[in-house]
Amino acid sequence: MNRYIENQLQKRVHTALGHGRLLSKEWREAGLVPQGAGRNAVLEVLDKLERREGLDDVNSEILSLIGLPIKTALDDIRERIRSADIEGETAAPGDRHQKLVKLINLSWRWCQFSEAKSELDDFRASVKLAETFLG
Repeated sequence: MNRYIENQLQKRVHTALGHGRLLSKEWREAGLVPQGAGRNAVLEVLDKLERREGLDDVNSEILSLIGLPIKTALDDIRERIRSADIEGETAAPGDRHQKLVKLINLSWRWCQFSEAKSELDDFRASVKLAETFLG
């Protein structure tokens, strides 16, 4: 593998690891808990990402299992804010809005990690394919 390809691969790994570590941190700060049969797999991957490991354990199924609780929590908080607005609740909405902002940021981080992981996987696949062409 030539130096340029190595540098490009390192950049992509670095980006994916950084977003993965921050995703794990922000996930825990948001207080989300994975549900269902994939619960243990999600927690294991998040633990590995926090330690800057486990990129090969992340696939589309795991990404979906990580993303679903984010979406569910966002939908729930939006509905609570909407209901409070409709009912004319006068209490300060600060806590709900802060939670909403945290969840939106977490959703953005999940998207960033998903894109970085996809780009890394695509780059690795293209290098592997190019090597077969070059013989």
